[in-house]
Amino acid sequence: MEYNINKGIGRSVEFNGLQAQYLYFFVGGLLAIFLLFVILYMIGIDRWFCIGFGVFSA
Repeated sequence: MEYNINKGIGRSVEFNGLQAQYLYFFVGGLLAIFLLFVILYMIGIDRWFCIGFGVFSA
């Protein structure tokens, strides 16, 4: 039998061309937008405004 060698060992994380540090910024930004959405919704701002804000900022 012939086994393929994993060539990704020791390399940085990459997803669709985004390097690891930019993936962390991207995920952190999405999390911040979600938390802002939740806060806006909880203080009583109209839900359609909150949904529109979340969709357009993401």
